Amino acid sequence: MLSTREVRLIHKVMVLATVPMAVLVSVTGWTLTAAIEDQLRVELEAETRAELTLRTVMLNQDVRHRFDSLARIASDPIYSEGTEAERLAALRARHHTVTGLFEGLYLDDLDGNVVGTDSTRFNVSDRPYFPMIQKGERVVSRALDSRATGEHIVVMTVPLRTEGDELIGAVAGTVRVDDLVTSASLLPPRFGGFAALLEKDGTLMSGERMPDGIAVDVFAGHEERSTLDIDGARYLLFSDPGHPIPWRLVIGYPESEALAFPRKLRRATAFTILVAVFLTALVAAFVARRITRPVVALRAGHDRVARGDLEAHVEVMTSDEIGDIARSFNAMVARIREETESRADAEVKLERAQRLETVGLLAGGVAHDFNNLLMTILANAEFAAEDSDDPDVEASLGEIITASKRGADLTRQLLGFARRQPHLPADVDLGEVVRSMEPLLKRVLPETIRLTTEVGPQCGAHVDVGQIQQVLLNLVINARDAIDAQGHVRVTVDADRESARIVVQDDGSGISAEALPNIFDPFFTTKDAAGGTGLGLSMVHGIVEQHRGAIDVESEPGNTRFTLRFARVRLTSATPLSVRAPDLSALVGSLPTGRVLVVEDDPSVQRATVQGLKRMGLDVAVAADGQSALERFERSPHAFIAIVTDVVMPRMSGPELVERVRQRRADIPVVFVTGYQDRSVEAELSLPGSTLIMKPATTEQIARAVEALIHGATHPPKAAEA
Repeated sequence: MLSTREVRLIHKVMVLATVPMAVLVSVTGWTLTAAIEDQLRVELEAETRAELTLRTVMLNQDVRHRFDSLARIASDPIYSEGTEAERLAALRARHHTVTGLFEGLYLDDLDGNVVGTDSTRFNVSDRPYFPMIQKGERVVSRALDSRATGEHIVVMTVPLRTEGDELIGAVAGTVRVDDLVTSASLLPPRFGGFAALLEKDGTLMSGERMPDGIAVDVFAGHEERSTLDIDGARYLLFSDPGHPIPWRLVIGYPESEALAFPRKLRRATAFTILVAVFLTALVAAFVARRITRPVVALRAGHDRVARGDLEAHVEVMTSDEIGDIARSFNAMVARIREETESRADAEVKLERAQRLETVGLLAGGVAHDFNNLLMTILANAEFAAEDSDDPDVEASLGEIITASKRGADLTRQLLGFARRQPHLPADVDLGEVVRSMEPLLKRVLPETIRLTTEVGPQCGAHVDVGQIQQVLLNLVINARDAIDAQGHVRVTVDADRESARIVVQDDGSGISAEALPNIFDPFFTTKDAAGGTGLGLSMVHGIVEQHRGAIDVESEPGNTRFTLRFARVRLTSATPLSVRAPDLSALVGSLPTGRVLVVEDDPSVQRATVQGLKRMGLDVAVAADGQSALERFERSPHAFIAIVTDVVMPRMSGPELVERVRQRRADIPVVFVTGYQDRSVEAELSLPGSTLIMKPATTEQIARAVEALIHGATHPPKAAEA
């Protein structure tokens, strides 16, 4: 059964399908034919104006050609120097060469006296154009009757001057107006129209196919009109101003002929409208019922979406266009729903990324300052260990050095997070890495979760220790979050012939099959908003790929395994994970003698570096910034055997200092010491005769770097890693 609302809607549609439909179709048909007529007018105007432009160009070229011919005649010295008889003879000789251009040639003097090639004489001082002759201007006159022949002409003149540029008169030529019309080929091509050549004020000069009995002033004010009534017939007018000539071209078409087609079409449309209204009334009831229910459903769906209900769905009742609209409506709502959810998710991810970027910048700044502190601690611990004879004190100082090295590794991780630290791999035993991390890993797990480690022998790999420690920490934290209460996390290290492996296994809830393909995507997380950023496993995947390793994941409830594989290396001298105090005395005597210029803006780092180099037996000069160092160097450029400089300093940076110094002495060795190392800085500082050491650097590293550069070593020692 139809509802009352649906019945009322059917009645409305039936009414709208008859009387209003008739009006609508009538207006549409009339509007269509009117549009066709307007379009035809536009096209006719465009075509006619193109014709007018062409005719104007032709007329302008013709006038220019006639002027050029007169100018060539006037350039003959005979007209300024010869007697009147000689000038007339020369003019008659020229006349036959321009017979097709001018009806007659004349010489005018500045009193208006005119003599022609046929010796005709008269005066033109009363003509409107004569003052322009007296001013020495070129003249194209209005149409007038010739005093020599009585014909309807225009006069063209060019000034006549002596060799001293004195104006003495003009050479004039007369042109029949009909000849101008002929030269412009004004005849319009269709509709029985006419063409006319007018003065600027609209006075008719001449024309082709002009209506009978037309008055010479009928076009007055024509530039303001688009139509003109002549003897009861209406004409469509189109004109062109004709610049630079002083005339106007006009083409007129009989409106009844030019617009005959759309007016016939309008009569045919009226008949068609009557038939269409009748047919519309017959099908109105059927169409109304077929459309009503789907339209009501669409309206209801629209109202739900307008209220913010993006779960709205419209039933598709037909297979026609209305059914297509319903399907499109459902697809549109689904798309809006998806985009709304996607936008909300993107906004959350953007906010997280911005927070991480801010934290990264802060971490970079903190790590740089911390490097300077660690460098001071390391240097002074080395000095104390060197001066001590007490084994217990030496052992304690070794622990301080070891802790400082671990702190250095922490700052390197912070710099890596801030994208200021390069990838620094070394040959290490992965088992030793896991053992050194075991106390920290236990601290991040609650007492209800047990951690066990199993380490096999000779599990060597070429890796960045700090990054592998970060990977282990992230995987263990991930395992912790997957265990609800009590559980077990196992970390295993073993190796085969090709690879060294780290396996992190837990007995937590596991990863669902739907989430498993996306776990390494940035910002993907199955935790709530407060549980994680979605970057932990993404960082793990990135670090493993950076080491050209592989990572496999197997997961089911109660058993999740992350297996990391790295290319195996044979361990000969793996990087140690603990450090004893170095024996600095071994370097004394092996270094060259001379003075080293130390440039460092941090007072503590400066004092530690200076003291260490002095202990090596080197003479040391100090500067707090690049500008001070440059001034000291320029006083005695050959007094220094090497420069040890920070990179980022006030007043003048380390690279700027070295560039200025090497303009005076290109061979001086340079050791750059910086806490801002990244690939761009490393490339910038890769200069011949220089090396780069990252803070915190030990005195031994700096001294050996100086020794290597002075003795020409190609591979100075790298910074030790914690």
